[in-house]
Amino acid sequence: MENGLALLLLKNLTAAALKLSLGILACLGLFEATLQANPALLLRGMALPAPVDPPIMTQVYDVRSSDADLFFWVPDLIRPIPPETDRVEAHVVFETDEFGFPNAAPLPAGVEVVVLGRSYSVGAQSSDPWPRALARLTGYKVLNLSQGASGIDLKRAYLERFGLLRRPRWVIVEVLPSMDIMGYTPIPSTLVQGLVVPTIQELARRNRTGGSNNEVDPIFPGEVDMPGRKAELTFFAYYLSALTADGPSILASQQWATYTRHLSDLAQETRANGACLVLLYAPTKANVYFPLAEDLSQLEPALVGVTAWRLGEEGWLVGDPRVKVDVAAMQANASAARDLVATYARQQSWLFVDPTQAMTKAVLNGESPFMAYDTHWSDLGHKLVAQELASALEGADCP
Repeated sequence: MENGLALLLLKNLTAAALKLSLGILACLGLFEATLQANPALLLRGMALPAPVDPPIMTQVYDVRSSDADLFFWVPDLIRPIPPETDRVEAHVVFETDEFGFPNAAPLPAGVEVVVLGRSYSVGAQSSDPWPRALARLTGYKVLNLSQGASGIDLKRAYLERFGLLRRPRWVIVEVLPSMDIMGYTPIPSTLVQGLVVPTIQELARRNRTGGSNNEVDPIFPGEVDMPGRKAELTFFAYYLSALTADGPSILASQQWATYTRHLSDLAQETRANGACLVLLYAPTKANVYFPLAEDLSQLEPALVGVTAWRLGEEGWLVGDPRVKVDVAAMQANASAARDLVATYARQQSWLFVDPTQAMTKAVLNGESPFMAYDTHWSDLGHKLVAQELASALEGADCP
C-alpha cells in the first residue's frame, strides 16, 4: 500500500512539474513576443539589437560624486561621502533622437561621422560629451550610435541599420579592451536572455543601497603618490582585473581572435560603403594611474575583489581566483591591450586615436580626466578625447 501511495505521489509530482515547466515556457514565449513588439519596456542601457531608450526626450540633471553606480563597486569599501565634498561634477542636458540614441532630433539625412561606442561615448555623465564637442570642433555632422554595453556585434548591427545609409566619411569605433575583447559576449538570440544580467544588477543596486553586512574597512578613495603630486582614487575591480592579463596571453586568446575577426568584418563593410574606420582607445583610471604610481604598496588595498585572468586550456581567457594578483605585474600590463590594438590597427592601415598621453599629462598637472567615484570620463576627459580625435581627423586622408 505504501509503495502504491509513493508511486502515485511521484506520478502527481512529475505531472505537476511538467505542467509548471510548460507554463513557464509559455510565459517566456509570450514575454518574448511582447518585448519584440515593445522594446522600450526593457531596462535602459541593455545590449540588444535595437535601441531601447524612449525616443525623442530631453533630460536635464546634475551628476554628483555620490551618483556613481554602486553595482560596479562594493559600497562598504568606499568611505562615506560628506555632504560638503559631494560636489556637482557635471550639468547634463541629455537628448535622445527618434531611435533612442544620444543625438538631438531629428537626425540629418547625411553625416560625416558615425560613432559606435559604449557608455563612455554615450556621455550621460558629461556636460559636453566628446561626440558633441567633436562636431563643434570640426564642423562635421556627427551621428552618435553609442549604447551602454554594446559589443562589436551590436555596433555592427547599429552601423548597418542606422549609420551607413547616411553615407558617413568616418566610422569611429570605441575600443574598451576589458569589455570589448576580454569580456566579449555575442548578442543574445532572444530579448528575454538579455534581461538576466540587468535584472541582477538592479537587485544588487537596491540591496546595496539598503545596507550591507560586509565587515571590511573602507579603502577608497585611496591615496597614491605620483610624480609631483598625490591623488585620491577609487577603482572599478573589473578594470583592475584586466591588468592581470599580459600581452602574449591576450594575443593568444580566443577572445582576441573573435574580436579582431568581427572588427575586420565591420571595417570591410565600412570600406565597401566609402567610409574609413577609426579606432578610439578608451583608457580607464587603471590604465592611466597605475603606471604613475610611485609606491606600489599603496595600490595593494585596491586588489580586494580583483580576480586574475589566465589563458585556459581551450584558449579562452578565464578568471581564476587561485592565481595570485601581483601589483607590479599589473603596472607592467597597463598598456598591454592598448599596444595590441594599436599594432593591429597599424597593420590594417586604420586610424588609431589614443588619448592616454593627453590624460596622463592632465593628471600630472593636477587635473582629473575621470570622475571622482564613477569610472567614466569627466568633462575634462571628454574634452581631451574630442581634441585628440579632431586633430587626428584633420590630418588624415579618407576617400
